[in-house]
Amino acid sequence: MAGVQLCSQAELPGSAAPDYLDQFPNWLDAGLIRGARAAAQEKIRLPFWQPHREVISSLPQLSPLVDLSAHEVTVGRSEDLNAGQLEQLREAIELLIPWRKGPWNLFGEKIDSEWRSDLKWDRVAPLLGSLENRKVADIGCGNGYYMFRLASLGPSLVLGMDPSDRFFYQFQFVQHFAQTSCLYFEPFGVEHATLYPNFFDAVLCMGVIYHRADPLGMLRDLHQCMMPDGELILESQAIPGDDDIALFPRERYAKARNVYFVPTANCLLNMVRRAGFVNAEICSVEKVTTDEQRKTKHARFESLEDFLDASDPSLTVEGYPAPYRVIVKAVKQKK
Repeated sequence: MAGVQLCSQAELPGSAAPDYLDQFPNWLDAGLIRGARAAAQEKIRLPFWQPHREVISSLPQLSPLVDLSAHEVTVGRSEDLNAGQLEQLREAIELLIPWRKGPWNLFGEKIDSEWRSDLKWDRVAPLLGSLENRKVADIGCGNGYYMFRLASLGPSLVLGMDPSDRFFYQFQFVQHFAQTSCLYFEPFGVEHATLYPNFFDAVLCMGVIYHRADPLGMLRDLHQCMMPDGELILESQAIPGDDDIALFPRERYAKARNVYFVPTANCLLNMVRRAGFVNAEICSVEKVTTDEQRKTKHARFESLEDFLDASDPSLTVEGYPAPYRVIVKAVKQKK
C-alpha cells in the first residue's frame, strides 16, 4: 500500500499526502477545485472537531493487512495493537458515533453500523462494469464504506464527495490505518460534481436524490461530470407502485425533514432519461427492512422501526407508504 491519501490542508489529518489533482493536470482545473475545497473545509475546521483531529493524529502508524473484499471492511488484527493502543482505538470509535454506514472490522473491533451497507453493495456490485484503471466517483459517499469496496476492483481513482463533517472524520480514521492509495475524500456536495467536466468513467450516487429540491438538476450535474459512455449507478429511497409519480411530503417523510421527491421506480427511470442518459434500466427494487437498517451499539438513535407506523409497518409514522430502495443504471451517450 502507498501512503495515506487524504484531501486535507494544514492542520487536518493526512495533510502530508499527495494531492490527486496533480495526477490530472490536463483534465481538471486544480485551482478552481482547491478553492472550492478550502471553502468546504471551513466546517471541518470548526473547534468542535479539534478533539477528533487530535485523536486521529495520535493514532499509531502501522501497515496492517487490509481486506476490502469481505462484507466487513477489515483492517488489521487484534494482535497488531498493544492494550493501550487498543483502548485508544475504542475511544476513537466511540467518539465518532453514530456510525451510519458499514460494517467495519478494525483490529478485531467490530463496528456495527445502522445500515448494513454490505447488503446494498451486494445489489450494486454485479451492475458495475470493469473498473480496472478507471476513475470513479462516489457522490454522497457517507463515511467511505463503498469507496473501500470499490477500491478492491482496481480503479486508478475513487473520489468520494460528501459534505458531512462526521463522515469526513470517520473516513479519515479508517484511512489512517488502511492507507488505500486510490481513495480520496472531498467534503463536497453533489453540486460540486460540475467541477469535474467529462472526467469520471463511472459515477455512483446512492441515497442522495430524494434530499434534493431539484432532482433533475442534480442528475444533469452528474451527467456533466461523466465521460461519454460513462456509467451511472443511481440509488434512491422510493415508494411502491407502477405509476410514474413521486411523493412530495408535506413536512416530513419517515421523520426526516430534508426529503423532497420520493419517486416510484418508474418515476426515477423517467428522471434519469429526461436528464439525458441512455440505456436506463431499473435493476433492483427492495423494501427496506430492519435486517438492513436498525439501531445498533454504534448507532444508538432512532432508526427504521421508529420511522414506521407501529400498528401498520407498511406506512411511515406520517401515513405515507413505507420506504423501498431502487437502483437505476444508465449511460452517458457518446457524442
